[in-house]
Amino acid sequence: MLKKTKKILLLLCGCIFLYYAISFGYWYLLAWSGPKPYYAKINRIKNMSTKDVTKLLHNFDPLSPYPGLAVKVLAERGDKEAVPALIKLLSSWNKYIRRDAIWALGIIGDNRAVEPLMNIVKKGEKHPDFRPALVALSDMKYDGVFSYIVEIAKKEYPENCGAIGLLKEFNKPESIPLLLEIKSTIKDGIPNAKFYKSSIDDAVEYLEQARGQVSTLDKSALSG
Repeated sequence: MLKKTKKILLLLCGCIFLYYAISFGYWYLLAWSGPKPYYAKINRIKNMSTKDVTKLLHNFDPLSPYPGLAVKVLAERGDKEAVPALIKLLSSWNKYIRRDAIWALGIIGDNRAVEPLMNIVKKGEKHPDFRPALVALSDMKYDGVFSYIVEIAKKEYPENCGAIGLLKEFNKPESIPLLLEIKSTIKDGIPNAKFYKSSIDDAVEYLEQARGQVSTLDKSALSG
């Protein structure tokens, strides 16, 4: 009986190994066959209903590109019907699928995503998805995450540079002093100094323009 069980287990393991070997070979060859097969697959998904696209999010083959392609299509559509299915992906063992789902939730901007994304952010920078969740909530302009961005901005160089794009994304003119403070920590001659300073100058210019637009609107309201 024991020998028979071992044979069955070995056969099962062999079948699983063979399946993944074939799957790897298929997707590998497809990846190297040029962009046409990729566009053919994504165009086919684009022609599907949102309900059918969400079904592609759950694929037992870890090598399949369908879940990632489905996430991209759903993000492009901005269809809020897909939000519950995307939220479920936040607990996926596949980090790439998780992060694609986080990105898509930020693009769609549905309030149902705020709580699960904030749960990730509250776990701190040690959580592997902390940064993607922070970016997604910034894309959503969720004020509850702004204090976490300020904390990053007050760190030492180069960690503080991670806040530059996020402060710009929030479009808050009061972030300008914080950006200039980050710039003061960047010494000339260190790696990426020129890039980070240029990014800060760009963000400050963008926020100053935003402040000017707000002032113009306020004046118009007063004169009206």
